[in-house]
Amino acid sequence: MKKQAVQKTKKEKKKTSFTLKKKHIWLFLFLVLLFAVIGFLLFHFFFSSEDYYSIESRKENIANTVIDDSVTHGWLRVQGTTIDTPIIDLTTEVNNDTKADYLWVSPLYEEGQNRKVIYGHNIRNVSPYPEINAEGHFRFEPLMAFAYYDFAKENLYFQYSDEEGEALYKIYAVSFYNAGDEFGRGYEEEELTSYIEEAKYNSLYSYDVEVNEEDELLSLITCTRYFGLYEKTQFRVDARRVRENEKITKYKVETTSNYDIIK
Repeated sequence: MKKQAVQKTKKEKKKTSFTLKKKHIWLFLFLVLLFAVIGFLLFHFFFSSEDYYSIESRKENIANTVIDDSVTHGWLRVQGTTIDTPIIDLTTEVNNDTKADYLWVSPLYEEGQNRKVIYGHNIRNVSPYPEINAEGHFRFEPLMAFAYYDFAKENLYFQYSDEEGEALYKIYAVSFYNAGDEFGRGYEEEELTSYIEEAKYNSLYSYDVEVNEEDELLSLITCTRYFGLYEKTQFRVDARRVRENEKITKYKVETTSNYDIIK
């Protein structure tokens, strides 16, 4: 009887030992898999050469596009939209109906100032329920897609091309304004801190983007009737130029209390 008890104890110990070894093997495999996944993510983050948004040259487009007798001095391409459009010089003799179909740089900008402004008309997408990239929307109508959070959080960059080359900008604010609050002018460096703070304060979204007075700023502005004929009739997307050696990645976007008004 005593002998059987000893044999039984040995079997139980053997079984327990086997179970522990099995658990250790599974734990080892789990850790190997975990470290492999972490390693892959770290490699992808630090060494991946694929940008979240890639520049496509528009140099030839600028050189080969002549609208009436205007000068095409720039080109704008906005991520996620059908905006891939020439920027014409309004100081030349161009039919007014033709002017309405294209983008232009605000003339209220002087050498040495920062923050350029690109304007474009929104004729067909002015309702409180903007369409996204609808057929026939070829001016700044597609810009209104940024009123939707699901769109804004996925589309973070736009490309501005001119005679100096191609430049990429990352969005840091999207806002509605009254017409009298926005004149499309440039700013001196000492004014920029206040401008940036105001843009972020009024933004529908909080972007994980650092911006300061040394950054090159660019704003896209169009008209809207989202709130009716008289209130907040301008829609603005603010961005700053991608800095030297800065990675072109997806960054965090969250709604603010301003978004609660429109959702």
